[in-house]
Amino acid sequence: MFDFDGAAPPLTSLRARIAARAHHIPSLRYRAGRGDRMAYAARDFEPRAHVFQLPVPRREQFDAARRQMLTRPLPKDRPPWDVWLIRCAEESFTVCFRSDHCLRDGIAAVTILRLLIEDEPVGWSPRSPASARTGLRGLVAVLGQSTRAMLPLTPAPAFAGAQSGTPQLFHRDLPMALLRGAARARGATVNDVYLAALSEAVQRRHREGTHQGHPPMPVTVPLSVRGRDQATSVGNALVGVRLTLPCKDSGGVEGALDAVTAQT
Repeated sequence: MFDFDGAAPPLTSLRARIAARAHHIPSLRYRAGRGDRMAYAARDFEPRAHVFQLPVPRREQFDAARRQMLTRPLPKDRPPWDVWLIRCAEESFTVCFRSDHCLRDGIAAVTILRLLIEDEPVGWSPRSPASARTGLRGLVAVLGQSTRAMLPLTPAPAFAGAQSGTPQLFHRDLPMALLRGAARARGATVNDVYLAALSEAVQRRHREGTHQGHPPMPVTVPLSVRGRDQATSVGNALVGVRLTLPCKDSGGVEGALDAVTAQT
């Protein structure tokens, strides 16, 4: 999801831009096969049919609209992706790209959305790449690294309760300059700051509910092995790296950040 201030563009304009560019991104034609692990290109492809809008009267209702994006089924009669223009009457809007994860990872999804909607997309070349598939070297790296990182884990106490069955989206918007400043101050990356914040949130939530401390929590961090020439290719070009979040009630976010940085 990309959030913007100001008036939203007309839906017709967004559809026209996406229709003009989507034909040059071959992976958008693909859909997963039924009963096998293959991906197949659809013969008929109309990008305009993948673009929708959702009006939101007030900014406070944005979170509810975002949650709808998690629970709304993807299209089954065409390649499983769509773009939603979430339009707020208070001069702001969100553009959301939804996709079947079996066909592309998050890096590919972000790249595709930027190519579809940016006024002057960086690196845009209106032609088809030589292949719409992930390279063999990337796949081998994925299998080798992810096998170790994806071993089963015992659920952490903070997540061991009964599941509601309804996906939820919780977030906090912060200025990127603040996150980068926090990272520079501790010799870390912005992603390290995210992980430290997660560690602190888990321990606080667990302590508020149980009045007990939370043990260190292993997590798997996905890393992309997608090359620039495979930026929009079909497939998940990822490796998983196992880290342990401290989840301690002493040291705060700074202590958690130091513990994360020591592992990255």
